[in-house]
Formats: sequence, structure tokens, C-alpha cells
Amino acid sequence: MEMSRRQIKIVTQLVNEHGWLTSEKIAKNIEVSKKTVQFEMKILSNEFERKIVLQSNKRKGYLIESISEDIKKYISDEVKTYESYSSMDARASAIVIFLLFQKSYVSMQYVADTFFLSKTAVSIEIKTIQRWMARNSEISIDISSNDGLKMIATENMKRIFGSMVGTERIIEEAHLKEIEVQKYIKLGPIVKKTVRDTLIRYKYVVSGEDFKRINRYIIISIMRQKSGWKISDEIKEIEKLPLADYLIRELEITLNISFDSFETRALINRLLDFNYLYGDGDTNEEIGAALRLFEQKIIFILNLPTNNLFKETEFLISHIKQMKIRIASGHNAMNHFAKKTAQNYPLEMHLIIKYFPMYFMIKPNNAETSYLVLYLATALEKYKKSVTGLVVSNQPFSVLNTLNVQINELIGNSEQKFRMEPVYLYEIQAEDINDYDVILTTEQEIIFDDSRFIFISSVLNENEIVNLSSLLEERIRVLRREKKERFLKKYFIHENKIEVFKRINNYQDLLPKVKDTTTQIIGDETLLICFMEEKATTKILQFNLHESINYHQKKIKKILYVEYDSIQKNSLLFFSCVVEILK
Repeated sequence: MEMSRRQIKIVTQLVNEHGWLTSEKIAKNIEVSKKTVQFEMKILSNEFERKIVLQSNKRKGYLIESISEDIKKYISDEVKTYESYSSMDARASAIVIFLLFQKSYVSMQYVADTFFLSKTAVSIEIKTIQRWMARNSEISIDISSNDGLKMIATENMKRIFGSMVGTERIIEEAHLKEIEVQKYIKLGPIVKKTVRDTLIRYKYVVSGEDFKRINRYIIISIMRQKSGWKISDEIKEIEKLPLADYLIRELEITLNISFDSFETRALINRLLDFNYLYGDGDTNEEIGAALRLFEQKIIFILNLPTNNLFKETEFLISHIKQMKIRIASGHNAMNHFAKKTAQNYPLEMHLIIKYFPMYFMIKPNNAETSYLVLYLATALEKYKKSVTGLVVSNQPFSVLNTLNVQINELIGNSEQKFRMEPVYLYEIQAEDINDYDVILTTEQEIIFDDSRFIFISSVLNENEIVNLSSLLEERIRVLRREKKERFLKKYFIHENKIEVFKRINNYQDLLPKVKDTTTQIIGDETLLICFMEEKATTKILQFNLHESINYHQKKIKKILYVEYDSIQKNSLLFFSCVVEILK
């Protein structure tokens, strides 16, 4: 009984849906074609007929009626062994591990024979690996027509990279010597228990991703150390960490191994990459004070209706404290989602890049920046979804208060409550309703005066709440789409999409002469440049380059220049339009 990773993804999607799911949606979610999904579903239906009971419907798609306990356990085990939080696929990951454990160059043909692939297929996988490695200048694959392939990096970077993709299943599929595979499998539970017990002893809780990565790093380090690969003086000396000292001592006792000073430095360096969720120790007052100043700056720039943006600062202060330690020790954090973060949160990225160094006196790298961006994006999410509303009603205030609470719960409004207004006030300032996103009334005659109003009962029963929820959801969705369309028509007109046929040496030659811009690489070919100041000219310019330019080892083919007047109060909406363009 075996399933491919794709089949596991499909079954997981269906189980998670708790209902019908079309082949189009499945295909979109796992990034394959509709025909591929249909092909895989036939295999699942035929080969797992009694263990996975499937229904299919031309209109609705697919539904899992039941799934046997042994299949559930099998999928759970498979997911755990594959899980690496890496965007690199399994075959490319296995080739990475294979190359990491080669002592010299290996030919393309040798790799092809080892993995039962054609040379063309290997070449495609190598290109995938190279694109993935382009995020980190400290590791690469040397491709020689005479010698073949070889991983070029320091020993520590090889271990780090191996820990990012080297799950148990990938190790098994990497065609290593059987003794190496068994060594990995044997070390796994021992290292996991030792690391877990150490974290509990020092009362540290870390992210699950970091926990798995540090386990894999230790296992791969031990394997490579025993195979003769040594870390030299490539890592500078770092202050000792009590947690690290204890962990190393326990590993040495439990596994009957020894860590020299260089191996110890390397392990401490990896431990500094932990993202602490919380731990013992006082919060840093200086960081807390800087965070409050940074917070007020963001509130001022974005015109937010609050004095307190970050509601729970303990995790964020702890993260910044640990980040400062990493940067001070020369350690560069890495993650797999920095590229997606820049595309989804350009405003937050701009604010972190521009203002974070001012208040914290450090300049984080891309990976560190993306972590901070996610904290800020989470804090801003409720303001992006916030809806302004008006309820015109002659009902008593006690009734209106209950109605207000119900409506705001329906739409998830936590920061701005709906305004309640009696009819006589509405009649003398009816033109003001244009300032609201949603307008409701409990008075039936109002909807005949203005069709934009939605009539609601003064006391809502369960059915009315469900119907109103659906109605408001659709109204808000349409409203947001219309607002984005208006913004794009106003600030991203056809004349702002410029074709550049001549070769340029510097992207700044195309842009207005302004200072304090921030730059972000989006994907592999787009450069986003943001300028946000008072009295700036709000606009979006897109330059399509017919001859690419080199920028930070990327061939840029498109430049998106975004300028925004921060006095305006629609920055969140404006940058949501930028996200649409980037997608």
C-alpha cells in the first residue's frame, strides 16, 4: 500500500473540506492540471476501493465518505516523514542530499543512473535546485562539463541546507549507503528526545518548524562528522548559551560522541536561529520602549483609529531580542516564505524596511524582515477588514445596542462600531451616507427613499442572522472589489504601463527623483519600489523591460513603482491594489 505525495495531497484536501470539492479547486490548490487530478482520482478509486470510499459528481466534484484507520495512520506517517517546510519537491530534495554526501564531483549520467532518470530529467531538477539556492549566496552547485556536479559551500552551510530538506523519507530516497540511512533513522528519536527534554528543562517553547530543523541539523552533523567532514574555523566565536552547553553535554553522554570547539560554535549558531514563542527571563525594557515608538509611528503614518496596534507584545519582544542576538553574532536566519511574504504584504515590508532600523538600531536581512512583516500584517489585518456602517432606526437605545453587537459580530468588526442614528438626524444629513460602507435600517419606508439601504428587523432571530450574514458578506465583497477597481482606474491608468525597449543600466533612471524609497524583489523578475511620504503624488507606474537588468543576482524584467501620499486615509486599500497587481 503506497500513495504518491500528490495522492496524499489530494486526499488531505478532501478530508479537510468536509464536503464536496471540484477537480478545478483541487488542481488549483496543489498546482497541477484538472486532468491530472482526475487521473489520480481514478487510481485512488481503483487501488484503495475499500479503504477510501469516494463519491464523484460531474457538478459537485468529489467527496470522501469514509477512510479506514490504517489509511489515516499511513498518511499521517507519510506526512510526518516528508514534512520539511521547504518548497523544494521530493526528488530535487533527494538529489540535494545525495550530492551533499559525495566527496568529489559526480557526472550527470551517474546521478541519472542512480535515480533511474534521464539526463534531461536530472538537468531539470538541477535547475530547480539552483533557483532555490539563489536565495542564499553561500551555497551553489558547480556544473563542469568535464568533472560533473558538486555542491560548493562551507561545511556548516551544507549541514544547514541538508537540515532544511533532509526528512527521514528524503534520506531514504537519496540513494545513500544503507548504513547512513540506518544511522539517520536510529539517531532520530534519540536526538528528538534530548532536544525536547532540554527545551523543557530551560522552559523554552519554540516553533515546531525550528524544532524539526534543529533535530535534522544535529543528526546530519553527527553523520557527516563520523564520515570525516569537519567544521573548521569558518564560524567566529560566540558567547556561550546555558541551554546549548547542557544540550551538547547530554548529546555527548547519550550518543558517546564529542563536539570540538568548532562543532560547538556551529550548533550554538543554529540554536540562535530558534524562533522562541516564549521562555523564562525578563522582557527587555529597551526593546519594549522602542516597540512602542515604532508602533506609534506606524499608527500615525497609516491614520489608524487606535493607540495600541500590537495587542500582545510578549512574543514580539522575545523575537526581536533573539533576532538582535542572531545579528550581533553574525548569524543569518533563513526561511522558506520570504518571497511569498514580499508579494502578499508590500506595505508591511516597506514599513519594516524603512522604520524598523530607525527605532531598533539594527538592519535585519530578508528572512528576519519577513518574520517581522508577518507580525505587523497580523496586527493590521483587522483594520484591512474593518467596515464602516450606519444603522438608521427609531428603536430604543437598548434595542440598538443589542443590534450593534450582533452586526459587528457578524462581520468581524472589532475596531469600528456601526453608527446608530434616528431617522430625524438621517433626514437632515442624508448625503453623509456616502461615507459608510454598509447602511442598514429598521424602518421600511427608508428603503423606498434610498435603495442602497438594507432592511433588518429590530430584533434578529437565528434565521434572520444567517440571512443577514450572507447578505452582508456579499455586499462587503462587492464593495471592496469596486473600491479596488476605482483605485486602479484612478492611480494605475493605461499611460502608467510603460514599455522600455532600450537597455538601462540603473533602475533609478526610470523613476521620479525622490529619496527614502524601499526596494523589494518580488518573485524572480519583478522589482517593487515604494515611496510613501506626506504630499507625495499617489500613483502606480509599471515599467516592462524588454532587456532585463541585473539587481541582487536577479534578472529584473518588470519594475513596479508605487508612490503614496500618506496624508490620505486609504493606504491599506491602496496597497491591497498593489497586491492585486503583483499577483
